[in-house]
Amino acid sequence: MRTSFEFSSGSLALDLVDTVSARHSAPLDLIETADAAARWLAGAGFTPMRISEEDAQTLRQLRDAVFQVTDAVLHHTDPPTSGVEFLNQMARHAGFRPQWTGTLIEYRSDDPLRAALSDIAADALSNLDPAVLPRLRECEECRMLFRDRSKPGTRRWCSSSSGCGNRAKVRRHRAKMKRSN
Repeated sequence: MRTSFEFSSGSLALDLVDTVSARHSAPLDLIETADAAARWLAGAGFTPMRISEEDAQTLRQLRDAVFQVTDAVLHHTDPPTSGVEFLNQMARHAGFRPQWTGTLIEYRSDDPLRAALSDIAADALSNLDPAVLPRLRECEECRMLFRDRSKPGTRRWCSSSSGCGNRAKVRRHRAKMKRSN
């Protein structure tokens, strides 16, 4: 099964969390194979690479740690120590570093998978910064986690124009029309 991935959360780490569809009702893991995990990494902008099932499992562990820690912080509970330790461990590795090629800058690493995992973990940790934390949200409709990057900082849905926000507005409009009839 080939799946297209959405990258709409405003955060690379939260886009990874979104690879579990319908997490709170009928969860579906969109990166349950090494091939799917490699496609997600390429879709996220990392150098296309072949990864092993063990590497894919590490990516899924990172996803679970990001979700557990972020969800706990959003709901004002203590995040699991194991999740925090895993994020810190992953973020310690060197991420991609700029290299000048004579005409442009390319971001490279001797270990592209470790660098990708490190960049994702670093993004997850940056979401917990006290200056950023007020911008973390859970969609009122589908419960997807996202980082509100809108100027006013008042976003309530993962997607307003075509997704959850639109469906909520349509429901409100229909209810209003029903009441006025």
